[in-house]
Amino acid sequence: EYGSYLGVHINVVTKGGTNSPHGSIFDFFQDDALDERGFFENPANPKNPRRRNQFGFEMDGPIVLPKLYDGRNKTFFMASYEGVRADTLSSPVATVPTALMRQGNFSEFTGSIRNPFTRQPYPGNVIPASELSPIARNILNFYPTPTRPGIASNFQGPSPNTENVDQLLTRVDQNVGNRIRLSVRYNWHDSVVDNAFNAALPTQVINQPRVNHNTLVSYTHTLSPNLY
Repeated sequence: EYGSYLGVHINVVTKGGTNSPHGSIFDFFQDDALDERGFFENPANPKNPRRRNQFGFEMDGPIVLPKLYDGRNKTFFMASYEGVRADTLSSPVATVPTALMRQGNFSEFTGSIRNPFTRQPYPGNVIPASELSPIARNILNFYPTPTRPGIASNFQGPSPNTENVDQLLTRVDQNVGNRIRLSVRYNWHDSVVDNAFNAALPTQVINQPRVNHNTLVSYTHTLSPNLY
């Protein structure tokens, strides 16, 4: 049944309604006034602003229409909603070329820089200006200059992240006698995430708009209450 999948397989089962109506609401709130400062943040600067609100509700029970239909023991529903509103500013650390590296001078690097075609090392780890690609020079314009010392983890800057998510899950179950059960489930997900992975460099920022629709129809028929 699951032979075509590699790695971990996750099977999720949604709950159905019962004869007794139930409901719940929730809210998970996070704010920079409640959170501790990030480990890599500069203590000399104010804390990065952060505000995240995750909220929703769930309700289930029998479908009852007064004077029209009584679905107890027969027809049940479940509906839930979840939303996320988040605006965060973090300070991730990244590695960018130093001022000398932008000129083709890699003397700060202790290893050996070689010509990719001849495999011969460049004297002093300095690439001649005539061999620097104009395309590479243009790409460097999209990379910020270092804000920290060293040739690795030498850049730290603000990285804004915005998350807006809405998702709805509904389910209806119908008992047809004692042996047949019908079920219909529908899931809708709509989200827009700016800078999904909190990238430190503008060249690595990914924006993810997404809309998903998922529908499931199931039919369960108990042929016999016994195995034999």
